[in-house]
Amino acid sequence: MKTSIAVAALGLCALGCDSPTATTAAVNPPLFHAQGNAQGNAVRPVLTISVSDLTTGQPIARQQIVTAGDAFQVTVSTGGTDCAGQLVVTALGASGAPPSALVQVLPYIVGSSVGSNSATGGTLTAGVLPNGTNDWKISTSCNGADTNQFAFSRFEFFAKAP
Repeated sequence: MKTSIAVAALGLCALGCDSPTATTAAVNPPLFHAQGNAQGNAVRPVLTISVSDLTTGQPIARQQIVTAGDAFQVTVSTGGTDCAGQLVVTALGASGAPPSALVQVLPYIVGSSVGSNSATGGTLTAGVLPNGTNDWKISTSCNGADTNQFAFSRFEFFAKAP
């Protein structure tokens, strides 16, 4: 029993304990990698989140600080696996409001069967709170057509007044 709990904890950490180190790529490592096995089980969806700063024309890296007021856009892509899911963008709420504000929700169906391996949300503006900062969080999940096809990915960046 202890072994299975330890293995489960290691598996969860391997799937969700991301390093806070920013990278030069604007993607969050997917939590599930595309893989099939010898028994013929289905390939798991791979979800990748990329965020583009439309003001600067540059990708936004995980944990990066962007200038308040910059326009940005979020894209979710798969490794070609068909899945249906949603993209959610939140930001911190102002004092006296809920702790997080829902900024954008985008339901999507992606994959080779629909002719597109990505979904892109509308243009958003990296606003800040009265203290001059904000924390932007993006998450996506999707369900594939085959048994046990689930995927989840997340991305976080910060906005700060100049």
